[in-house]
Amino acid sequence: MEPMTIVSKAREMGINFGNIWFIDIAGKIKTFAFSLDKLEASLDEGLGFDGSSVTGFQDITESDLVIKPDLNTALFLGEEVFGMPSLVFLGNIFTPDYQVFEGDSRAILRRTVEENLSPSQRLNIGAELEFFFFRANKPREIIDKGSYFDMIIFDEATKILNEIANTLIKLGIDTEYYHHEVADSQFEVDLQYSDAHLIADRVIIARAIIKKIAAKYGIYASFMPKPLFKKAGNGLHTHMSVFDGDRNLMAAEKDLSDFGKSFLTGIIDHIKEIALLTNPTVNSYKRLVPGYEAPVYVAWGHNNRSTLIRVPQFNAKKPKSIRIEVRNPDPSCNPYLAYAALFKAGMSGVKAGLKAPAPIEFNIFDLTQKDVLRQGIDTLPDSLESALNKTKSGTMVKELLGAPLYKRYIALKEDEWKRFSNNVTQWEIDEYYYEF
Repeated sequence: MEPMTIVSKAREMGINFGNIWFIDIAGKIKTFAFSLDKLEASLDEGLGFDGSSVTGFQDITESDLVIKPDLNTALFLGEEVFGMPSLVFLGNIFTPDYQVFEGDSRAILRRTVEENLSPSQRLNIGAELEFFFFRANKPREIIDKGSYFDMIIFDEATKILNEIANTLIKLGIDTEYYHHEVADSQFEVDLQYSDAHLIADRVIIARAIIKKIAAKYGIYASFMPKPLFKKAGNGLHTHMSVFDGDRNLMAAEKDLSDFGKSFLTGIIDHIKEIALLTNPTVNSYKRLVPGYEAPVYVAWGHNNRSTLIRVPQFNAKKPKSIRIEVRNPDPSCNPYLAYAALFKAGMSGVKAGLKAPAPIEFNIFDLTQKDVLRQGIDTLPDSLESALNKTKSGTMVKELLGAPLYKRYIALKEDEWKRFSNNVTQWEIDEYYYEF
């Protein structure tokens, strides 16, 4: 859409300011508003801001950055979202001399794809976004005791989910399904597969829209990986395929191609090293435990939800839909960095011509720990500290982020682990206070 067309439509809606969104290294949305009188100039000159005040961006001695709105991401929001008509852009970040800023997550994903694919090829991703609804101002008070695919026709979640899905569709965000998930008060919205850059943008937008609309109804939508003890946690299951034109490179006859098997093997080989990006918080590892439908074991199988990577059942009416589903990412991640890491790992397997290990077609959760060890099945990191150590012992994340951003990201996560380790938790109070 041309700048003046955007401005004209905005004026008709009574909008005088555009909101530009970008995300910090942790995946949190940052935003500021700018006069639409500056839209055309912003495409050339950019809009200046202080990068040292954004998590993981710049030191105070080199703080200046500029951001340019991406016109292809322009979103016209009705008053049902923010209480007034609004215009939102996602932005691309540059240094003051207009070089691509190495800390821009969107740029990292774009660069990683361009380095590994030809212009005729593309990475497709589909996203399953899980979240909980809790009563606002009543921490973790659930709104129902439903379970997977329970009928929610007449309860309060129906109206909220309907409005969320319809708003996403109005914004051009193709939404395949929404439904109740396994845990009490847990739901899922599935985003139709598309180009990886577009889906990463849509995950960011969808998280914001879900939170904003739920809040209108006195509901807090939480994407925390594991907000409730002894309940299933929130995942961001990631479906991946690589196309060349209209040919799915992952598809052979009714199964994965050699390309697809090498791709998933690359992920298996590097998953522990990149888990810091797909599962970036202390709480992420409370989800990755046996018994709650989250992956623990580094393995793959056909239609097997106990493995890290699942190859969905072949659909004869959609033969090009062959893909892999990576099940460990969670919605606390920065999707640009998580998708870039998974893709880089996958393509390392393709370039090396790796042969896939044998698929596992049984429920690994039924095995004893001794049986797991006997079969040589590896496990994901069990804590943020473990994930940090795996990242620091490898080179993939440093190559992906670049040395300056890598250093800042590691420092950020080391500080998170230290603060958690030094904290006295309620569990410790309950366990030890009256014991000693």
